[in-house]
Amino acid sequence: MESLNAVVQPCDDELSYRAFIGVYLLSYAAAVPAADLVLDMERLGGSAQNRDDARASIRGRTGIAVDFSDCTLTHHGGGGIGLDFAAAEADVRERLIACGAKLGGAVAMPSTAQRASA
Repeated sequence: MESLNAVVQPCDDELSYRAFIGVYLLSYAAAVPAADLVLDMERLGGSAQNRDDARASIRGRTGIAVDFSDCTLTHHGGGGIGLDFAAAEADVRERLIACGAKLGGAVAMPSTAQRASA
């Protein structure tokens, strides 16, 4: 068990975030071509206009009226971590592209910083 503990240790915050954002970007890039509509939960929770646009899009595509009025998302921020999230994301994005990842011109996906300001 001791040898397992030596291998399976928590990563530092930056490495954890870089792993997360890498998987997120690659998953997003793979999913977008097959998606009819992509909903960003942070934007739905932070913008009445985005909720109205999403509602109209879904209704236009399906005829179903969806109510997003109670859509909220708790923001924990990065306070106290000391990590430049936007710089880490940009670096991971560049490295993935350099390795041949097809992120579709940045996948037309908002960066973490853009989503946070929406």
